[in-house]
Amino acid sequence: HVLFAQRAALAFKADFFADLGDIGFDRDLSSKPSKKEDALLRLESQRNLYKDFALPVLFCMGNHDCGRAYGEFFSEFRLSTKEYGGMFNGMTKRKGSPLVTGPNEDYGCYDVPGKKCRVFFLNTSDSSEAGYSLEQLQFLADCLQVPPGTCAVVLGHKCIHPTIGKWKGDKPGTIRNGDLCIKILAAFRAGEKGEAEGVRWNFTGNKGSALAGCLSGDSHFNNQAVYEGITFVITQGYGTVSTKDLPDGVDYVTPVDRTQTLLVDVVAVKPATREMKIFRIGAGGPERDRAFKF
Repeated sequence: HVLFAQRAALAFKADFFADLGDIGFDRDLSSKPSKKEDALLRLESQRNLYKDFALPVLFCMGNHDCGRAYGEFFSEFRLSTKEYGGMFNGMTKRKGSPLVTGPNEDYGCYDVPGKKCRVFFLNTSDSSEAGYSLEQLQFLADCLQVPPGTCAVVLGHKCIHPTIGKWKGDKPGTIRNGDLCIKILAAFRAGEKGEAEGVRWNFTGNKGSALAGCLSGDSHFNNQAVYEGITFVITQGYGTVSTKDLPDGVDYVTPVDRTQTLLVDVVAVKPATREMKIFRIGAGGPERDRAFKF
């Protein structure tokens, strides 16, 4: 399915490619814990899929990319944020793309050449299996001080909206320091300054900046909402949700054969008109296209 997505990106002349996480090397259900040799082969295959790909690739670490999802012993192999960052975003940097990253390369931002668009790829598993470190949020606040007329887009694995990404029965609420992240993004939209938990931000000098939205995966269904003035969008991807876990009122395309079916969301952002459109290529078809103003 990664190859399908890459072909779509090239066909539509995309500026970059985003992998929103969950390689899933800890999800071999035939063996618990998943075997180390299987995990290493999965990671090698993932690197090989991207090592010669022409476009810049931005990787967001998922909760199944460390080997220990939610503290459970899923895999004999562990991958630290530093190892993940060097393995994937580090690879993109070594290929020549000018990513600005944190010290472990597991989060960062990318200025799309000639487009006045700064794209953030965040690590929602930077603090436990679901959360941001304060260091990452300070990086976000610092890099949201942008040149005039810049549009920001925020990518991450887990949706930090308090409800729209939850499976049935999950309690409302965001990830660790998710509320602080939302506060920073809302201040960016409003051109304000502030401080909380030792993280400081000052967006009073930004001129004509805008936030297109926060895009995430993880939930395995399609959903969207506006919260604190911020547009949150979830893309289904290739994961599955059982009937008992699927929340009411969300859109979910099933079945999807990963080896035969394309399921890709192509995102177009127009900073000048403050529009963002998401086009579904493959399973679900144009009925899953979505349009937003920001």
